[in-house]
Amino acid sequence: MEPNRIYDVTIALFRRNGIRTTDMSEVAVQLKISTYALSEMCGDKRTLIRRCIRREVEREVRWLEKVSADCRISPLKLIVKIYMHSIRYANSFTPTFFTELMQESYFRLLWAGYRMLLGKKYRKLLDRCRQQHLCTPDCDLSVLTDFLCRRFREISSGEAVPNRTAPDLSGFIVRSVLTGNCTLSGKRILQGNNEEHYELNAL
Repeated sequence: MEPNRIYDVTIALFRRNGIRTTDMSEVAVQLKISTYALSEMCGDKRTLIRRCIRREVEREVRWLEKVSADCRISPLKLIVKIYMHSIRYANSFTPTFFTELMQESYFRLLWAGYRMLLGKKYRKLLDRCRQQHLCTPDCDLSVLTDFLCRRFREISSGEAVPNRTAPDLSGFIVRSVLTGNCTLSGKRILQGNNEEHYELNAL
């Protein structure tokens, strides 16, 4: 059996039920194999968790690198796209998921590295906005970067719990904050008065 299949099934269970309440036998049932066979392929539960989360973070990193490097789309729209994806992604997990993960230093470091990369990408895109005169000269890029990272940081560090039942206001929120720091050209892009278009990466 392909390892990716095992990791996908395991992450889906973690996302729905949390880590602590998901045991190896439940993963094995979903994969239609024996618990023994699963252990032979992946080791114990702790090893499986590490492999799954590492793969999950690596997949998010690849997505972030690919999207943030797309020069065909306005950096303002890329910021909105990345922000919406990160918030929806964080909110897709059960409320206990990140708090359970943060009990181990390995996972704290893993997600801290991703959050650092996320902040760097936001700052680079904001720099591009300024170079293209889409942001006002006096806008504080450090403050904007901190705002863009804050909600994901709070959820993924276990400081706040994911909220899957809340209305999806991510797009409205980020556009409102960016609009207050944009030139007229930037505001037009955020309002959609141009030829550019994007679709949110589906989870």
